[in-house]
Amino acid sequence: PPALPAWADLSEEQRSLHIRAQRFSRVTVAEMLLARPDACRAGREEGNLYGFLKPEIDAARETYRQQFLTIPSMVDYLHLELVRIAAEGEELKLGAEYPGQLV
Repeated sequence: PPALPAWADLSEEQRSLHIRAQRFSRVTVAEMLLARPDACRAGREEGNLYGFLKPEIDAARETYRQQFLTIPSMVDYLHLELVRIAAEGEELKLGAEYPGQLV
């Protein structure tokens, strides 16, 4: 996993942006799982979550890029949540077509 920035080195504004990015990522992935449980299950089983949830993942990535990739210290929390929650900790379950981390 990518190295997280040293919290003490971030300004209050940067910390706030990191917290909002983490929250956005958790909520967005949870919404995908709730809205399309069958697609999530099939995507995990076939090792191709991205193929089953491409529109949702692409839209979330674009929103994340625009709202949060505005500071050099930002981490791709959306990717981390997709791996941790949607792919149950196994990045390969996202599939070969998954474009990877934004940063």
